Amino acid sequence: MSMARIGRIAFTFVPALLLLVVASQSVSSLKVARDRSRQKRTMSVMRDAAVQIENGKTVGPLKDAWGFPIQVRVSDAHYSLRSAGSDGRFESAAPSGRIAGFEADIVLAEGGFVQFPEGL
Repeated sequence: MSMARIGRIAFTFVPALLLLVVASQSVSSLKVARDRSRQKRTMSVMRDAAVQIENGKTVGPLKDAWGFPIQVRVSDAHYSLRSAGSDGRFESAAPSGRIAGFEADIVLAEGGFVQFPEGL
């Protein structure tokens, strides 16, 4: 194979490889933006449900923005709502304030978020 032919092959291969790298980074950024949006929508659903509970109304089954059920617990003067996050699995640990990942639970209790996404 001549050096000219190798040069032409390399000339077409390198831009294609760069395009692939840029595309994969774009897909990753898109997924992060989509999950961030789902966190915001989930928190909005939870706030609306909390207002209904505080006004003495019952709430029907709720789903978060990932399509998973939101856990609602209401007793006498207390209530809590919990979204399982992007992985759909409820955590057994107590709420811990700010969270960084999308798979962590979002928890609202007594009118305020006790576990919530960082930056929101």
